[in-house]
Amino acid sequence: MIVVVEPTYGQHDHAAVNAALLDAIALAFPGEPILFASSPVQRSHVERIHAVPPQMDVADIAVGAPGGVKPGRMLSQWRALRAAVGAHGPRIVILLSAGPETLFAARALAIEFPAVRLFIVLHGNLADAARQRSRDPRRRLIDMRAGLSAVRHPRIRLVVLAEHVRTAIVADGLAPAEDIVVWPHPVASEEIDPHPAAEPHAPIRIAFLGSALRRKGFDKFVALVRAVAAARRDLYRFSLIGTPLEHFPEATGIVEMPGLPLDRAEYLRRLRAVDYVALLFDETADRFTASGSLLDCAAQARPVVTLDLAAVRNLAEGFGPIGFTCGSMDEMTSLLLDRPEALADGERYGRHRSALMRAAASRLPGPTAALIRRDAA
Repeated sequence: MIVVVEPTYGQHDHAAVNAALLDAIALAFPGEPILFASSPVQRSHVERIHAVPPQMDVADIAVGAPGGVKPGRMLSQWRALRAAVGAHGPRIVILLSAGPETLFAARALAIEFPAVRLFIVLHGNLADAARQRSRDPRRRLIDMRAGLSAVRHPRIRLVVLAEHVRTAIVADGLAPAEDIVVWPHPVASEEIDPHPAAEPHAPIRIAFLGSALRRKGFDKFVALVRAVAAARRDLYRFSLIGTPLEHFPEATGIVEMPGLPLDRAEYLRRLRAVDYVALLFDETADRFTASGSLLDCAAQARPVVTLDLAAVRNLAEGFGPIGFTCGSMDEMTSLLLDRPEALADGERYGRHRSALMRAAASRLPGPTAALIRRDAA
């Protein structure tokens, strides 16, 4: 018996990667009963991508709203996980996400259920462990770095979705290499665009994907747009495809902003309507993020205009250039101002698109399933 739990995200977040991971898990354990436990809302968003694999049963659990790490949230998550594991007696538990509270709860599960092995999938919030810690000792007791320390156990493995993330974790002393496995970020086959655009539009359409947050680089995007729009407004159109979580009044009139959060279908529709995606993570986020946005670009064959990011380098090393890499924001501004013909070049665009299509094909659930099966052996 395998129990798979989404303990952290109760709404639409991570539904796409969860759908692909569920496929990979089902392929990894053919014929073995599997339970997928999540909030009903999360499961509904997964099922909008595709049905839960037929060998999986489903169960509802309570998932707290986002709001920081608090003892009450930690206790609630522990109770939900304990109930799911206790009711089904699995040999393996896979947690599809983790905040600090999840790591403490996982250690408690390993103690209470001595026959269970746990795999914990880490996402971009892992970067919190590398940032400046609070001076408040009460917060330090239950922050991400403390959770990573507490979760160390012979029957627990941390799962990261890119090799460079494991490298960063080990380099920063957050966990030993032997405690970490890599399951490369998979892509659901249903999300791959079978007919990507052959060449860029005129004007060229450039988008920022995901949440509009400073820590994700949206402030850099707005500054880039302001510098370019002042001189070459006729050549480009800029948009946010995601959720405006922070207020950026300076984006008014120059960045097309969605009025409401986008569901997955609308997100993909808008992504397929643009030519390039700007990737502007800061260094810490880059080191600890597999970048679902980049994998969305691969699945939709949309080239990138990007800073020099580890996730981009990894794809380019394996499949060829996937867009334009810039060493700084000044260099990116110069690219858009002084070399618009490079972005409009249909032949180059086609080569970038082909590399992305090869990358997406390599990230279908089958190859990830083989790694899950290996690590669970």
